Amino acid sequence: MTIACIIVEDEPLAQKLLEDYIAKVPTLSLQGIFTSPIEASIYLRDHTVDLIFLDIEMQDINGLEFLETLMYQPFIIFTTAFSQYAVESYNKDAVDYLLKPIKFERFLRAVHKIPKKEAQPKIAKDQEIQDFIYVKSDRQLVKLYFEDIYFIKSMQDYVVFTLAEKTYIVHHTLKKLEQLLPVQFQRAHYSYIVNLDKVQKLHDNHLYILNESIPIGNSYRELIVQQLKRWLI
Repeated sequence: MTIACIIVEDEPLAQKLLEDYIAKVPTLSLQGIFTSPIEASIYLRDHTVDLIFLDIEMQDINGLEFLETLMYQPFIIFTTAFSQYAVESYNKDAVDYLLKPIKFERFLRAVHKIPKKEAQPKIAKDQEIQDFIYVKSDRQLVKLYFEDIYFIKSMQDYVVFTLAEKTYIVHHTLKKLEQLLPVQFQRAHYSYIVNLDKVQKLHDNHLYILNESIPIGNSYRELIVQQLKRWLI
């Protein structure tokens, strides 16, 4: 069994060490090395991997937060210099937790655990291909097609779905919605998820959709810009 893997690590020496270790294991196939979770997120929107060697302490988004953004759950082996994350990493159902500096023998033991686990998608197969969701609003179940949703705004314990001519207030959180929505929906701010297909313009660190000026959070700006550039001519 060949295991396709990537490295998400912002320290050059740690990157090189993991790259050398991976090269020594015939069952591992390194697909890429990324210095930030944002770069990895862009790659994973178009590619599937079996395993991520994931650092925890990184700029913008840490490794634990990065996991919450993934649309499917690959195997995860955490690599970090901070032992205080051990419990939380296992709560994330990680294969293993490697404390730096990492010895090859310990690395190999972690890799050997992988066949004992099965990667589970975060969403069911039939849900991946559906083009709608049902929401409960005003004591009704309302069918919303993804293509009709412009953006979603958080309001404490509620979210507001904005369509072209109507809004729906739903008792939900943006964090949970991120796991359910297709790839064109991107977190742009702590309080907003936007449908990138509906963006009319980007100006002065704001997205403009319908009549709404939506601020872009610093942690999300690079990913938003990279996604929009895919359609730049």
